[in-house]
Amino acid sequence: MRTLVSLQGKWKLHLLWALTVRAARFGELRRALPQTSSKTIHQTLRQLEAADLVSRTDLSDRTLHVEYRLTEGADVAVRELLDHLEAFSRLIAAAPRLEANSVGEGDSDPEPQPQD
Repeated sequence: MRTLVSLQGKWKLHLLWALTVRAARFGELRRALPQTSSKTIHQTLRQLEAADLVSRTDLSDRTLHVEYRLTEGADVAVRELLDHLEAFSRLIAAAPRLEANSVGEGDSDPEPQPQD
């Protein structure tokens, strides 16, 4: 359950997906999610760090150079999770659409008919 809580949030899976490709600097992540504010990305990265899913490495010499990457323990697990979510979304997309009024039909026994 703790794992599910650590993945709650609108942008966490987006950031994790971006980091499955390779380590990335903040600006690269910002460009990958242009509809998200810098503040939100920063807060989300901090939450993912606290959950030990993402590591932050400072590679600065003279200029600021920080990279984010999936932690060793999270790398395989996150990739597998995202693969399963992708497969699930394909299943849902392929499923026939139900009419709103047909939901629940056939779920229970029909009501008894009066006898004459």
